[in-house]
Amino acid sequence: MNALANSQYGELEKFIRRGFPERQSPIRFATYTGQENDQQKQEIVASPPDILLTNYVMLELVLTRPKSSI
Repeated sequence: MNALANSQYGELEKFIRRGFPERQSPIRFATYTGQENDQQKQEIVASPPDILLTNYVMLELVLTRPKSSI
Protein backbone atom coordinates (compact mmCIF):
# COMPACT_ATOMS: atom_id res chain seq x y z
CA MET A 1 0.00 0.00 0.00
CA ASN A 2 2.84 2.41 0.72
CA ALA A 3 4.24 1.81 -2.75
CA LEU A 4 0.96 2.99 -4.28
CA ALA A 5 0.92 6.19 -2.18
CA ASN A 6 4.57 6.86 -3.03
CA SER A 7 3.89 6.28 -6.74
CA GLN A 8 0.94 8.66 -6.66
CA TYR A 9 3.12 11.25 -4.91
CA GLY A 10 5.62 11.00 -7.77
CA GLU A 11 2.87 11.52 -10.32
CA LEU A 12 1.59 14.59 -8.46
CA GLU A 13 5.16 15.92 -8.40
CA LYS A 14 5.41 15.42 -12.13
CA PHE A 15 2.07 16.88 -13.18
CA ILE A 16 1.35 19.52 -10.56
CA ARG A 17 4.48 20.86 -8.89
CA ARG A 18 6.96 20.94 -11.78
CA GLY A 19 4.81 23.20 -13.93
CA PHE A 20 5.10 26.17 -11.57
CA PRO A 21 7.99 28.57 -11.00
CA GLU A 22 10.29 27.33 -8.25
CA ARG A 23 7.91 24.38 -7.83
CA GLN A 24 5.43 26.53 -5.89
CA SER A 25 2.20 24.74 -6.77
CA PRO A 26 -1.11 26.19 -5.56
CA ILE A 27 -2.01 22.65 -4.44
CA ARG A 28 -0.20 21.15 -1.46
CA PHE A 29 0.10 17.38 -1.06
CA ALA A 30 1.85 14.96 1.28
CA THR A 31 2.10 11.27 2.10
CA TYR A 32 1.10 9.82 5.47
CA THR A 33 1.98 6.14 5.40
CA GLY A 34 3.60 5.56 8.78
CA GLN A 35 7.11 6.08 7.40
CA GLU A 36 7.22 9.77 8.33
CA ASN A 37 9.31 11.06 11.21
CA ASP A 38 7.73 12.97 14.10
CA GLN A 39 8.50 16.37 12.57
CA GLN A 40 6.81 15.46 9.29
CA LYS A 41 3.75 14.17 11.15
CA GLN A 42 3.49 17.36 13.16
CA GLU A 43 3.76 19.48 9.99
CA ILE A 44 0.89 17.52 8.43
CA VAL A 45 -1.27 17.98 11.53
CA ALA A 46 -0.40 21.67 11.92
CA SER A 47 -0.97 22.53 8.28
CA PRO A 48 -2.98 19.84 6.48
CA PRO A 49 -2.26 19.53 2.76
CA ASP A 50 -4.97 19.77 0.11
CA ILE A 51 -4.30 16.15 -0.88
CA LEU A 52 -3.18 13.51 1.63
CA LEU A 53 -1.94 10.24 0.16
CA THR A 54 -2.20 7.44 2.69
CA ASN A 55 -3.00 3.77 3.19
CA TYR A 56 -5.99 2.15 4.88
CA VAL A 57 -4.19 1.61 8.21
CA MET A 58 -3.10 5.23 8.57
CA LEU A 59 -6.49 6.45 7.35
CA GLU A 60 -8.16 4.54 10.18
CA LEU A 61 -5.73 6.07 12.70
CA VAL A 62 -6.38 9.59 11.40
CA LEU A 63 -10.14 9.11 11.56
CA THR A 64 -10.38 7.36 14.93
CA ARG A 65 -7.64 8.87 17.11
CA PRO A 66 -7.36 12.34 18.57
CA LYS A 67 -4.81 14.66 16.94
CA SER A 68 -2.43 14.31 19.88
CA SER A 69 -1.82 10.62 19.10
CA ILE A 70 -1.00 11.06 15.41
